[in-house]
Amino acid sequence: MNVTTKTTIKEVRRESGYDEWQWAQFYAITGHKARLLFDFDKHPNWIKVPKKIKKSVKGDVAAYLEDQGIPLVSDQVLDWRMTHSMRARMRYASISKVRALRAANWARAWPRRFHRFDPIRDI
Repeated sequence: MNVTTKTTIKEVRRESGYDEWQWAQFYAITGHKARLLFDFDKHPNWIKVPKKIKKSVKGDVAAYLEDQGIPLVSDQVLDWRMTHSMRARMRYASISKVRALRAANWARAWPRRFHRFDPIRDI
């Protein structure tokens, strides 16, 4: 089966051949690696990650899966998961920035709008 970014999670899981526990372990390690790439290396998506780093990530994931006794997945499945995980991190970061800006604007507006009238201060 050819796995693309538009392939559904059910199809990818079927392609991997993992049971629930194995899929959860795979999902967790790839999510962790995506978070590290996004937060510390500032890579916006999996496509823009240099080949050297991709190879390192794939090696780390393979080593973790081997330690857990989980069979390795194809590169297509791993690429699919990393692409989706990095996209989710990007979406989360965008939402966090918007929330922070809203909170800052609200905090700045609070003193002007909600202080009671003080004849000494306000005249």
